Amino acid sequence: MDETDKKDVPTPRKISFEKIKKIIRYDWMIVVLNVLISLIITVPAFILFYKYVPEIKLVIADKHVLRLDYIFTALVIFTLIYLVVRLIKKIMLGVILMVFIYLFTNMILHKYSFREIAQDYKSLIIFLIEEPVEVPFLPESAHFRNSAKFKAAVVPANPSVRNFSVVISLKHFNDPYLNRRYGQVIRYFSIFKEIKNRWNYVYDPGKVEYYAPASESIVHLSGDCDDYAILMATCIMSVGGESRIVRTIGHVYPEVKICHKQDFIKYNLLIRQLFEKESKNKDIFYHEDEEGYVWLNFDYTDRYPGGKFMNPKIIGILHF
Repeated sequence: MDETDKKDVPTPRKISFEKIKKIIRYDWMIVVLNVLISLIITVPAFILFYKYVPEIKLVIADKHVLRLDYIFTALVIFTLIYLVVRLIKKIMLGVILMVFIYLFTNMILHKYSFREIAQDYKSLIIFLIEEPVEVPFLPESAHFRNSAKFKAAVVPANPSVRNFSVVISLKHFNDPYLNRRYGQVIRYFSIFKEIKNRWNYVYDPGKVEYYAPASESIVHLSGDCDDYAILMATCIMSVGGESRIVRTIGHVYPEVKICHKQDFIKYNLLIRQLFEKESKNKDIFYHEDEEGYVWLNFDYTDRYPGGKFMNPKIIGILHF
């Protein structure tokens, strides 16, 4: 081979071990970044779509319920988003920057901040781990015995009752951020906490069924389940909420309208935060009405909203 031929032969490129390590490290960083981006997008997408997937439950040891539909939905959404992210990875940096600017602008305008994103993610995780328990409910046309006496005792427009309700609605949970994020529900939970903590059970006189008006119960915070239900329902209504009284066998209790079911994820987290010790290792129980709204048990049988029903069999419902 002459000198001219030698010049035409390409010289093998030598790649050092350090360069190989850098390439591998870069590839892994891209994979990790893609996964993180996909996870971030998956959570809000899951919140939007999970309610449209039919329920598939797996009961383990007659106690634990595994929501297979949640797992399937999350995996499908994550996989699709991950594939899209890989296809458009060249423009993902720009997308991330735009999202960051959008969130920062909303934070300045007090609309949707990074803290709220973290809360939404935490809400979803808590909801998946400790899913609230929906209890079957009778049609709302069920007859309610002595309904006229109950309605006469519920007086939300009474000045004394109104003043009492406003004061105790502001006594607990006065974090401005929580007030802005959860609105009136914070006030309902404050009312529940105050009345529940101060209530004393006292029987009716003799064999007489006595229905104490709320204006009377606010003085001593005592009475039986009728009186408690009347007072709780009245106080919630006095600050603009919706309440109803439910009758079961041998008991009545108040329920409060919280939100539409699709928004219950964040209120589930709120209960876990505000009543952390009281609700630890316990389920949150609720009823859903025909319009898809969640009604929580505000009974004195537990120390947090949504406690276990004393008796799940409903024999009467009283709306106001």
